[in-house]
Amino acid sequence: MVDHTSQIRSVGNTGTRSNDMKTQLAAWAAMLAVAGCVQTQEMPLAANVYRLESSGSGLIGASRVPTATLQRAAELTISKGYTHFLLTDAGMQSGARQIGNTPIYGSTTANVYGSTGFANTTIFGGQPIYARTARAGVTVVMYGVDDRPENALDAAQVIADLKNG
Repeated sequence: MVDHTSQIRSVGNTGTRSNDMKTQLAAWAAMLAVAGCVQTQEMPLAANVYRLESSGSGLIGASRVPTATLQRAAELTISKGYTHFLLTDAGMQSGARQIGNTPIYGSTTANVYGSTGFANTTIFGGQPIYARTARAGVTVVMYGVDDRPENALDAAQVIADLKNG
């Protein structure tokens, strides 16, 4: 059996390894704040009517909420056997939430003059890390080819357009 506790203690006692870990944690937190994801919940209101509630966080996730909601509405329309849809009762909110803090570092400088010593400690870090957030809610009313209103969106065309950017 190998005892790794001495290796762990020695890593903890070296400032470089500890600072590397703090830097990596800060990098992961920053990456999560930028990346993010989009989640969508569906609630059936009638056979051809659904309420979609989408939320996203992070720079990329929050910016994708409207597009992801539109794409999910088109996919849902096709999966339920319809061809066209309208979006009603739409709403959008955006904001930010704190997801962590940057690492806290300290630096102490000491000077000794004869029998008198002076020390100065500087502490920095600990700033909050925020992630953008966005929420969208929309009611999707689905139609078939024969009963669709003139202004209804073609679900297959919406999906194709979103794929092509």
